[in-house]
Amino acid sequence: MKKVSFFMTLLAAVALLAVGCETPEPLPGEGDGTEQTPEGDNQNPDGDEGKEDGKEDGKEDGDDPVQPQANFAISVGEITGSCATVSVEPKDGSMAYYYDVIERTEYEKYSDPKQLIEEIVADIKSYIEIMKEYGETLTFNDFLSVGKSTWYYTCDLVPQTDYYVYAAGISASGEITTDVEVLPFSTIEAKMSSNTFTVSHEGEIITVTPSIENEYYLLNLYYTEDLAGATDSEIIAAVLEEAAEWGMSYYVGGYGLNEFDYTGMLENGDDLTVCVFGYDGIVTTPLTKYRFVYETSGGSTDLGLVEGDTSLTKSVTMAATECYAVDFDDYYQTGTRNLYVEMYKGESEVVFFDMFVPMSQTTFPAGEFPISTISETGKENSVMPGCIDAEGYVYGTWWGTLDAEGYFVDYAAAVSGALASEQSAAGHKVTLTFKDVAGNTVTATYDGEVQLFKESDLQSLSTGARLYRSHSGKKILSKSIAATKQPRAKLMPINRTASRKVTLR
Repeated sequence: MKKVSFFMTLLAAVALLAVGCETPEPLPGEGDGTEQTPEGDNQNPDGDEGKEDGKEDGKEDGDDPVQPQANFAISVGEITGSCATVSVEPKDGSMAYYYDVIERTEYEKYSDPKQLIEEIVADIKSYIEIMKEYGETLTFNDFLSVGKSTWYYTCDLVPQTDYYVYAAGISASGEITTDVEVLPFSTIEAKMSSNTFTVSHEGEIITVTPSIENEYYLLNLYYTEDLAGATDSEIIAAVLEEAAEWGMSYYVGGYGLNEFDYTGMLENGDDLTVCVFGYDGIVTTPLTKYRFVYETSGGSTDLGLVEGDTSLTKSVTMAATECYAVDFDDYYQTGTRNLYVEMYKGESEVVFFDMFVPMSQTTFPAGEFPISTISETGKENSVMPGCIDAEGYVYGTWWGTLDAEGYFVDYAAAVSGALASEQSAAGHKVTLTFKDVAGNTVTATYDGEVQLFKESDLQSLSTGARLYRSHSGKKILSKSIAATKQPRAKLMPINRTASRKVTLR
């Protein structure tokens, strides 16, 4: 059974990445007494009804952390049960600063608010070090704001709860440069809604149209088989559980008409169900489900690939001693069956290639298979040329030598040539001859049994079978091609890319 979620795996637990939204239309709470600014437009912004003379929980006058804002102008608007729009503008327009929202009870645990900022500085430094391990270089400035900044805390807050917006100047080296300034606000009571949702799709684009434009909703896409036997309440609970685990902002569909782009993430024949329901800190509507089967029209697939590279300086030949193949069905969604083949000479040399045969072909084929162009990927009875995608992963036909750790040292991508396959006493006689981008000729031969596996067999292959490398590509890194398996990651729609903003608390 396929994995339930279509959402991206987070790299580190240090931070939850929040997602910014387009500037929204006015929501309930704007202009009705719940919009809260430093000027005191909101009556009782602390939510402390019945308190006298500013005394609270044993605090004397002067203990209130809300001080005149000397360095920042802070405002909060568009408040609902779980959402708010926060704007912060420093009076020194060139000053770098950090700001966020925190529950009042948590903020008041700090005897000195600078302790909170010091913890955040330490967390950012730790996060920067962690991301170095993933090859991403970040600086402190990547987590700071300059000039006026507006952030949308969308469905992240708790109804009828007191919060503080806090802000402090921080230098590029992590030094705190100002006092911590705060603005209190309170979320309102969340209520049930009469909102309804109409869902449609065109290809890989899913459209959600609500009957009420200014209310938020949550959305997820499931394989229909994973919902078998589940009640609406159980489905809603599953969405909320995933949202809590991966970050609420990834599941917020927004409000008003929205399109969600799943280009490249759906496979032909996928039976899918969209699940949508209103949310404002509580579930505000019944569940709406929309089921459809994704179908493609076949033909060539634009994978965004470019011609491969080479490190060869002369022609080479390779007499393979092992050959393995995997049937990936219509992997490239071109209406043809994709066979991925690896040919090895001992532990040090390999050729791998993608070939395309009719969907009716279920055994390793015999015949002549010319190497196609990139634009002809998926053409029946052809072999894919050596290609690289925008992220540096390789596809199609390549030759390479391996180091002791299984990484390619020298390599060459096929530009032209052909594969010849015929029956032999030992099983098959396979000859692949191609030219690389420098004009060198690579010739690889194999005479013996070609073991053909199904994709589902890959999890149970013996250690004698080599097919541990990812069919989805190997990446060129400093003139080496990583030959490690790249598992299929959780996916999110293209328009749900996480931003740099980091909520550390």
